[in-house]
Amino acid sequence: MQEYIDAKKNIFLNQNEEGIVVLNKDNDITRKISEETDKNVRLFSRKDKAFSCLEDDKLIVNGNIVCNIDEVKLPGMHNIENLLAAFAAVYDFVSIDTMRYIAMNFSGVEHRIEFVREVNGIKFYNDSIASSPARTIAGLKSFKQKVILIAGGYDKNIPFEPLAEEGIEHIKCLVLLGKTKDKIKMHF
Repeated sequence: MQEYIDAKKNIFLNQNEEGIVVLNKDNDITRKISEETDKNVRLFSRKDKAFSCLEDDKLIVNGNIVCNIDEVKLPGMHNIENLLAAFAAVYDFVSIDTMRYIAMNFSGVEHRIEFVREVNGIKFYNDSIASSPARTIAGLKSFKQKVILIAGGYDKNIPFEPLAEEGIEHIKCLVLLGKTKDKIKMHF
């Protein structure tokens, strides 16, 4: 883990004084890094005040309200964090109006909680890029109601216990397929 942290630090260690380091205040590791560096750090947080933060259901950057959380098009708190990080990174180059427009209109990338269509009141989403339990859990947490999850595929030799432990409360029905179907099933 320390090698991974050191590799991440190398991204900004040699940047010049004009560079900006955007770090997550809510993460113990990145918060500690922000305290150890003399670089220009902009913290983002969905829990505390920061350069870019979620406060009273509003996305705020450098004291400016960008939009309300319910105006953000992308579902899920991980996407709120992504927006807060992006706002911190582009603050000097992009207007608040542009940030607001993106937050309210950007529908995401293909295969990442991508809305496919609605049939008879049932909404279908493609989250096929969620190829690990952690990514699947993040996707599941994006929805307010339980979902029917289709999961499986080839075996990448990763543990599925986290999916069972954290995901079960978000799953209405689980449909399994592929080489990992039995491996996943044994944890549910």
